[in-house]
Amino acid sequence: MFLYLIRILFGVLIVFPFISFGQVDKENPFEMVTKKRKKKRQTNHIECVNSPLLTDILKSNWGYLGNILSKTDEHKVQIIYTQINRDKKRLPILTHHSYRLDTGEFFFPASMTKLIASTLAIEKIRELNINGLDLNTRMEVGSEYDCQKADTVDVTARSGYPSIGHYIRKALAASDNPSYDHLYEFLGQQEINERLWAKGYTSARIVARYGSRCTHYENRFTNPIRFIDSDTVIYRQLSKKSPQLLTNPMKKRWVGRGHYGAGGFYATGPMDFTYANCISLKDLHEIVIAITMPIVLNDRTKRFGITRDDHVLLLKEMSIYPRESQFPKYNTSYHYDGRLKFFLMGGIDSIAKPNIRIFNKVGMSHGFLTDCAYIIDFENKIEFFLSATVYVNSDGVLNDAKYDYDTIGLPFMAKLGNVIYDYEKTRKRKRLPTLKVYRLNYSD
Repeated sequence: MFLYLIRILFGVLIVFPFISFGQVDKENPFEMVTKKRKKKRQTNHIECVNSPLLTDILKSNWGYLGNILSKTDEHKVQIIYTQINRDKKRLPILTHHSYRLDTGEFFFPASMTKLIASTLAIEKIRELNINGLDLNTRMEVGSEYDCQKADTVDVTARSGYPSIGHYIRKALAASDNPSYDHLYEFLGQQEINERLWAKGYTSARIVARYGSRCTHYENRFTNPIRFIDSDTVIYRQLSKKSPQLLTNPMKKRWVGRGHYGAGGFYATGPMDFTYANCISLKDLHEIVIAITMPIVLNDRTKRFGITRDDHVLLLKEMSIYPRESQFPKYNTSYHYDGRLKFFLMGGIDSIAKPNIRIFNKVGMSHGFLTDCAYIIDFENKIEFFLSATVYVNSDGVLNDAKYDYDTIGLPFMAKLGNVIYDYEKTRKRKRLPTLKVYRLNYSD
């Protein structure tokens, strides 16, 4: 009998740490990979049908939003608003609402692709599973073609060298184009798209760099890359070429009445985005959900093959303000808090409210403004997802630096964010989230 009790006690002591680990965070949005949940976490799918609720919210705020919403076709407006409710265990349940959503209508995502490249680069590092290779391993980028740019030293990094992790910081915290290019080159055009398509994000065509003036043919080639640990090359990736010529499959991918080309010459007629990056707002919205709250995605293929710590890293880089970064150290007169926060802050507010965090990525180019965000108010226990894109180019000419960002686009995005935020403040919810998992340490 005594030996029997000892065996039971020993078994409890072995099992207890695993039981307690699973119970530490009842609001864990990342979910253990081995854990299976039968209960569905979403109440509906994102549909291209105007939601009565979202339509009513927009109409009731027509005085703020009417200058854009009265000309939705001209401004190519698309909006997705996702409510978050909590069940008895305070796990999230999403309800999606959309307005003028069209997965086949083109808008230029611009820097939104930096979030995609950052996430897929982490996923690739995890899949390589090479001893000594991680997000902080020294990375050297070579060059084999005229438009390609080598990168072997980075004085803004703590180590003095480039790395995947440092590229991610610069691409997300400051929307740095060369950093995105090197992430793009690490993955390669074909791999980026095949990874996205395998996850169900089939609208994506990520086919171009931003910091280098490469033709659509040159963008099919990647730079040679190597990773170095203690002066030893632990992984080498040769230059490769995407075998397919990928093109934009969306409708209305010719935009404007005139445009300036790369040489500064004016051409009448719309600008052709056939060989430009593209992805639907729906897919971008779900990618943000997959990063910030993957537990709610019933379709596990839409999730990324990264660890919980990787999710936290991405959350940090999506929400960090440049003034909070030590590596790099940013000039906050230019990289102010609101510069890359269109919702609520309108791209202009110099200091963010301390009780609010915005986990997002924005895009601004060719007259298109896009923001996809998970917004939290820690004080009032508010949380919601919001994505929107709008086109503001009253003269119809592209690349003339005369877009209506400051006068029309950014004020609209700020007002839209505040309208949804104000609605959330009045919305009754049975259970409030703690949001503690999203309280991050922003010290480097």
